Amino acid sequence: MGSIITEEQSAYLSNRNILDGPLMLNETIAWLRKTKKCGFFFKIDFEKAFDSLSWEFLDSIMEQMGFPKLWSDWINAILKSARASVLINGSPTREFTCFRGLRQGDPLSPFLFIIAMEAFSCFIKKSVLEGLFCGIKTPNANLSLTHFLFADDAIILGEWLESNVDNLMRILRCFYLVSGLKPLLWFDCVNDELIYSVNGTVSAKKSSDVTELQIGVKHKPISCEVQAHKGDRIKVHYRGKLTDGTVFDSSFERGDPIEFELGTGQVIIGWDQGLLGMCVGEKRKLKIPAKMGYGDEGSPPTIPGGATLIFDTELVAVNGKGTGAEETHNSEL
Repeated sequence: MGSIITEEQSAYLSNRNILDGPLMLNETIAWLRKTKKCGFFFKIDFEKAFDSLSWEFLDSIMEQMGFPKLWSDWINAILKSARASVLINGSPTREFTCFRGLRQGDPLSPFLFIIAMEAFSCFIKKSVLEGLFCGIKTPNANLSLTHFLFADDAIILGEWLESNVDNLMRILRCFYLVSGLKPLLWFDCVNDELIYSVNGTVSAKKSSDVTELQIGVKHKPISCEVQAHKGDRIKVHYRGKLTDGTVFDSSFERGDPIEFELGTGQVIIGWDQGLLGMCVGEKRKLKIPAKMGYGDEGSPPTIPGGATLIFDTELVAVNGKGTGAEETHNSEL
């Protein structure tokens, strides 16, 4: 297996140590901090990875890697012979046929999974060759670090560029559509304040309060023709909550999005920074520390002093340009 799997994968393979990747990652982060360079790191966990893998995708990858058809037929026979049942109040239901996924506990399953993940590695490498993604370049070895794979976990690293983030989101979307593997991920930007999270929350402390701005991308349109930049006049729907879940304000219920000039101090700092680069139709979850919100004074009586604020936001329009539906609605008015 080691002869056909790229060196970015280190799990389940002889003469490779799963700790090699984290060791290199720690050294890279230390070097970035020492040299005050900026880079981002994605930590990805694929949701129910072994249960979600598409059989058709796995068969296609094995064919492209040169596995004999007889071998592929054997693998397909093993996968399609799987049966499952559900325990309801401790009693199993009737068995039913599975149509995707690998058997948990089967010693063959980990090796089939890393074969499937080889396609993801090729996605990243192809994007680098096409100039769509830039890894972190080491100073001496002329080496570009882009990703490490540990079975159903992955870490993606690269230069802190907006195009890097956008293209990586597109890669993950394409990989999900063809393989069935849905990413649960977050990323951190070393030497910057932003920490993104997707399908999860990255906490700065064990409590629900945070010390830095956190931005969760809940939905991003496939086509992003209009983005919000500093100085743009934007319309945003929002719902503001405290960490205990108390809603203190919401434009969704009023049906009236707020309109303001981005990056000019018309709103709190967390909004001015958290909405930059947002696409029309994109939805973000902002977790804003007190220092970027209303500070120690708060905004009585609804927002106490020192409160962390949570906003669910949706960008409606930028400089009067919204989605097709929004523009049609405006023209009818």
